Amino acid sequence: MAEATITNVIDVRAEGNYSLNSHEARGMKLKTGYVTFDGGDYAAGGIAFTVTGLPNLRFIQFESTGGYVIDYDYDNGKIQVWESAGDGFNLDEYAAAAITLAPRFLAVGY
Repeated sequence: MAEATITNVIDVRAEGNYSLNSHEARGMKLKTGYVTFDGGDYAAGGIAFTVTGLPNLRFIQFESTGGYVIDYDYDNGKIQVWESAGDGFNLDEYAAAAITLAPRFLAVGY
């Protein structure tokens, strides 16, 4: 089974006159980093994922990389990887096979 490892996580601080400052005053944090998939088999339904220091994750965006679209299942706390089936229709969840990716992410939470 594949595992996701978070690396290079940093706190992001907005300087200047941004609406983010009001959220920061209420405890909202931004973190960015990389998620590295270890090359093991991808589990159907996704891979469990949490961002250290953000127990109440409100938003997360992943970089699309290697032709894959990475999404977050908020209900189950899992990263899901999607790919085109080449049929011109919707994306399909990645088949349970070895996967090696290292997309960047931006996370917002408390």
